Amino acid sequence: MQKALFVLGVKQNLIPLYHPEANPVERRNRDLKAHLAILVEGNHKQWPEVLPFVRFALNSSFTVSTGSTPAYLTFGRELRSPLSVQADLRAVIESENLVPQITPYLLKLVDSLSQAKENIEHQQDLRKHQADSGRRASDPFKEGDLVLMKTHVLSNASKGVTSKFIPKQDGPYVVSKKVSPTTFALTSQKTGEVVGNYHMSDLRRYHDRGGECPEPVVPKRRRGRPRKVQP
Repeated sequence: MQKALFVLGVKQNLIPLYHPEANPVERRNRDLKAHLAILVEGNHKQWPEVLPFVRFALNSSFTVSTGSTPAYLTFGRELRSPLSVQADLRAVIESENLVPQITPYLLKLVDSLSQAKENIEHQQDLRKHQADSGRRASDPFKEGDLVLMKTHVLSNASKGVTSKFIPKQDGPYVVSKKVSPTTFALTSQKTGEVVGNYHMSDLRRYHDRGGECPEPVVPKRRRGRPRKVQP
């Protein structure tokens, strides 16, 4: 994948772990899963069969962010349902004013795209204001700082792990690098191994109370397969 992106000239930027807010696709997937759950009912294996119906519903639904439907902004027209497609298609073919109607139609589409862009920027400003109003003041970490990380552990009966009994924060870990103003690379204090990049909303500064520094209850490890060592 990385080689393909390099050939295409695409710069790959990864979002922090456990921070889906940075990826708009995750927000869309949440809507997609909710619709699929309604249609599949008890048979979860049939989700590919109902996916086209969900896709049609999402693409033809009005969105607050743009003020239009995704289909109209992509294709320049609204999607026609199976019940109306025959009548609509015949009306277009039999119309004598097909060519003269194209110019005002295209002008309307240009205005709609411009308005959609303004609506998106306005909605982004509103969401940023709402998010910032409930966000704590910036607490920038420096390289070498010790931090606690918010835990994301699932219960596992076979291993005797209950998520309710796991500490809400675990660590400490060492801040090894500031990736962005809000993202930090963490390493294990014991091994020095990089465990990943995390958003500052999942981190809290560790305050040493004296004595020996504790070790994480559930140590984090770097995701993915280890790199092969060339002989």
